[in-house]
Amino acid sequence: MTTYKVIANYELQKSDREKSIANHETVISNLEIIFNMVGKENNIITDEIQAHKKGV
Repeated sequence: MTTYKVIANYELQKSDREKSIANHETVISNLEIIFNMVGKENNIITDEIQAHKKGV
């Protein structure tokens, strides 16, 4: 391979790695949002259970 092909291949691989990292960061962010939503839902259910136990 010529030097230019090696450099172009390296740049392509670098770009693919950067895209992969960005995709993983998006997945992590989405999971954090989901866990936050689940936590809020859990708090609501817990509050409802406590209110029911108190007869509210």
